[in-house]
Amino acid sequence: MSIPLELKLKNFEDATGAVSAVVDEKLAKLEQVCPKATSCHVLVEQLQNPKHHHHSYHIRVAVKFPPHHEVVVTKDPQKGGIQEELLTTQVREVFISVRRQVQEIMDKDRGKVKTHGS
Repeated sequence: MSIPLELKLKNFEDATGAVSAVVDEKLAKLEQVCPKATSCHVLVEQLQNPKHHHHSYHIRVAVKFPPHHEVVVTKDPQKGGIQEELLTTQVREVFISVRRQVQEIMDKDRGKVKTHGS
């Protein structure tokens, strides 16, 4: 991979390597869409909630690419609801959103934006 990655896990350890594996997989797919990306910062933070026995996570992915673009996508736990989704699924969803937004910006820069006729 040529996109520099900064992966920060806060308040938990990725003992099985599952989160890191998903990040690497999705970063490789992002690189296919945007090979000139200059950085990718990923934060996965386990939020401490003593009232509940389930874990909830804050996920943030920021990607920079030329000329001066930055896409930032965050996912926070749903308020009032129990988040049953696996952490790896949540990370995948954030990267899918990042890839879609990067693709939209690149298409716009290339003049490939769809126009709607009246």
